[in-house]
Amino acid sequence: MADPVAFCLNCQAELAIDTSLYEKDSEESSSSAAPLQLQAGRVICGGEGSLPGQSGNLFDIICNSTSALWGPMCEDCTEQLLSGMDQQLKGLEEECASYRKLLDSLSKDRATRVFDLNTSNAKLVAMKAEEASLIAELKRLEMEENTLNDELSRKRSELCNAEREREEKLWKKLRDNHRRLLDVECQEQDAEAQLIYLKTQLEKLSSINVLNAAFHIWQQGSFCTINGFRLGTLPHSPVEWNEINAAWGQTALLLTVLIKGEEDFHLRDYEIFPMGNYSFIRVLATGAELPLYGSGGFKPFGQKKFDEAICAFLNCFCQWQTHIESRSEFRFPHRMYRERIEDNKMEYSVKMQFNSEERWTKAMKCMLINLRWAISFAVTLRGFMPR
Repeated sequence: MADPVAFCLNCQAELAIDTSLYEKDSEESSSSAAPLQLQAGRVICGGEGSLPGQSGNLFDIICNSTSALWGPMCEDCTEQLLSGMDQQLKGLEEECASYRKLLDSLSKDRATRVFDLNTSNAKLVAMKAEEASLIAELKRLEMEENTLNDELSRKRSELCNAEREREEKLWKKLRDNHRRLLDVECQEQDAEAQLIYLKTQLEKLSSINVLNAAFHIWQQGSFCTINGFRLGTLPHSPVEWNEINAAWGQTALLLTVLIKGEEDFHLRDYEIFPMGNYSFIRVLATGAELPLYGSGGFKPFGQKKFDEAICAFLNCFCQWQTHIESRSEFRFPHRMYRERIEDNKMEYSVKMQFNSEERWTKAMKCMLINLRWAISFAVTLRGFMPR
């Protein structure tokens, strides 16, 4: 049988062990300590709490064992083990000394408890004396409070009486002032009523003027009228040419009056002749007369001469517009240029040619609205006086 191999319990280094130790092991097998055991040609440590073949940290093996351990260990590990156990012992001794010091301190504190109890009793007596003093002070303050409350009640009663008398005097004075105020308000209302009446009469008198009385421009559904004559026609509401021509006659007369109201303004290129249902415009350069009236139905291609007369009329109106806008901040609601009128950024032609009845009627409506504004400008801003 080969010699068994032994290892250090700590570092697991291979050791050479005298064979006499094995013989001694068999002789002492009945002892309570766990001997070295031979298993599969290897020497291991035996004892309660250890497992055959277990190796690891030596401190863990010692702590986990419940009996003495017998096993090989090298010299270096033995020295390290002894050094470590000395350090652990020293630490335990220091910890024991700390506990002993704490125990002595607690014993001394227990001896001084009699002194602390006496001090506490003395403090308790002092606090009771202070409590009695404070109770006496409280009673004195309560009596003083009652006295002050009585005094306060008396003062309040006197103040209430004084306030009541003063309030009665103020109420009497208020009633007198209110009566006088009502008298003044009645007089003021009478004066206001007279003033309103006079203003109404003045407004009525001021609103009466030649232009408003002679040229009444109003809106009637989709049409705009001048002195009750509709200027325009619609498929679902046709208008006779006699009424349209009469409206053009009134329109020509109105523009003529407005132009004559401006002393420093004269028409260029054209002259308007208001002749009722047969008004016309004369071209100064050629002497041609453009009829401002129509006849027959609403033709798809319009009436050329009538369209030329309408464009000439709008040109005259634009000349007057440029004149007054250059001398004031007045602006018309609908922009006019060439043969077009603008409303809400939509352009409408005043020509009947290539135009629908609805759009032509809309253009006439915008033109009459501008003429209505022209009347307001002439009457209100310029103080128009007919010549």
